[in-house]
Amino acid sequence: METLTKIKEATNSSFVTLFNDWQELNNHDNRTEFKLDLIEKFITDTKERILGISRDSPSSYRASLIHFLVKLTEQKELLEDELRGNPNITEQTQPCSNCLKDVPFNPRYTEYVCEDCREKETRDSNGTLVSFCNSDFGGGLLVIYHDENNKVIREDKSFRKFECFIDGKPFIASPAYFGGIIIQKKT
Repeated sequence: METLTKIKEATNSSFVTLFNDWQELNNHDNRTEFKLDLIEKFITDTKERILGISRDSPSSYRASLIHFLVKLTEQKELLEDELRGNPNITEQTQPCSNCLKDVPFNPRYTEYVCEDCREKETRDSNGTLVSFCNSDFGGGLLVIYHDENNKVIREDKSFRKFECFIDGKPFIASPAYFGGIIIQKKT
């Protein structure tokens, strides 16, 4: 929900209206093929917005749009599974690797953390607050270092994976397959 709030704050009303229409349709319409066509248009629009972001825009806005694009892509995959006759996959869950709350099943990322845990303070091995986003439209990992007031200190694109700590437990942040950043339990 925080991602949508960030997008709403930094984008025009037509995008927000489109998203609200999508939520309404998703909650009340069972026509999978129609939903799939609509989500394709929404994914295209979101990609265009990401490409059109100016250098002056805050990195959090870009990160929010990329995170949103990842969620749209995941939903598209679920709809495609439903069309192929695999509707039960949408009901499967797995535990968050930090708090053990149920999260949607993901066969690629079996140890990922839930949204609530992603929103918690995340620190590097020195105790510095960090956050993550893709370094460019093609993916990559951008580590953003913050001071205790959450002001950006510096950014670093040199990592492929980054060890971080949530609630004192070790995790690895890395680029996700369809964009965005995935945080998984360190194994």
